[in-house]
Amino acid sequence: MKCFYLFTLLIPIQFVSGCFTSSSEPNPKDLDINMKRSAVKFDDAKGSATSAKPIVLQHYETIDWKSFFKPAPNSKQRSMLEQKLDSAPSSNDPQELLERGRKEVVVGRFAAANASFMHARRLAPDRADILLEIAKLHLRKHESDESFRWLGVVRGLIESNKSESHELVFLYKYVLALTHLTANDIKSGRKILSDLLGVDKSFTPAYTSLAYSYLKDDKVKIAEFIVKQGLDRTSDSASLQNLMGVVFQRQGDHDRAQKYFDRSLKIQPTFAPALINRAHSMIELGELEPAEMNLQKAINYSPGSVNAYIALAMCHKKMGRYQDAKANLNRAIDLDPDSAAARFHLGRLMMTKFNRPQAALRLFYEVSQVREKNEKISELARVYIDDINSKGGITKTE
Repeated sequence: MKCFYLFTLLIPIQFVSGCFTSSSEPNPKDLDINMKRSAVKFDDAKGSATSAKPIVLQHYETIDWKSFFKPAPNSKQRSMLEQKLDSAPSSNDPQELLERGRKEVVVGRFAAANASFMHARRLAPDRADILLEIAKLHLRKHESDESFRWLGVVRGLIESNKSESHELVFLYKYVLALTHLTANDIKSGRKILSDLLGVDKSFTPAYTSLAYSYLKDDKVKIAEFIVKQGLDRTSDSASLQNLMGVVFQRQGDHDRAQKYFDRSLKIQPTFAPALINRAHSMIELGELEPAEMNLQKAINYSPGSVNAYIALAMCHKKMGRYQDAKANLNRAIDLDPDSAAARFHLGRLMMTKFNRPQAALRLFYEVSQVREKNEKISELARVYIDDINSKGGITKTE
């Protein structure tokens, strides 16, 4: 059974991919693929290593992308999956290793997943679907350069006709778009996502990623327009219902936002982003205990969710449970050492609640050094750095 799990780019995993040299690094601009309703072909971009060769999509063929995206398992399903993984014998079959790695990603065993994918790749170096999974793991570490390298190999395999699956080309393009967005090449990422929607107007992940890219730029009206366009075609999308809730959340309408988060969770009860966002609104409305329950559920369904631990820390901070808040932020950093948000919030907590300005100063400096770039958080961190350095103590209060 095919599966291509939808994910957020949060969790880092350390592994070595020393099979590339600097001379073989692809130009990200040369990796895109043009997709038309009737054909798929490569761009004749300057600097491409090989000439373009079209891959024709017949008019009666469709792209079955939905079979590649599956919801997160519930607690019972996760427990059964973990038991199966623990009892599974070792294998040298590339397909079995690929499926095992995907299951390991679902339960948050990213290091094990990396080992499975790399083993599968050594056994079947021409399997582009295996290489796509490796590229995605690099995105979880915010390593866009590494992801581009692996995508360059995938592109070469498709181009040489060793792998011509239309679904694979479609999903390759989607991962490429996410990689551009992670690399802060927003224009290229948005262009590719728009291209995908030109091929299939029901491709929910493209609406979600495109709208989210505008929300990150505080272009809420544009994001709202994109989400509505997506909901007009796929109203049963948990991710789009969730994003519509975020739009109202950004506009300060938390009651209305809650309704969309509820709709999202009615469609997909295990959808962690909606649980986290609903908890944010509950915190704003002073409903701290229900917020905590939602966040504990989110962690149960998505144990590697850095955002869930950060939100839980904010909830515990509001409750006056500062040690719990500190533990949650440290857990977030353990999961993702490159999380700028986790380090920033821990810095504020150390400065305002633990009276440790030097520890806070170190964390604020680290915000600008991690791979995950967030200009707004970095700017706020610089304000605190200047404040601590100029006055030698705590001057920021809640």
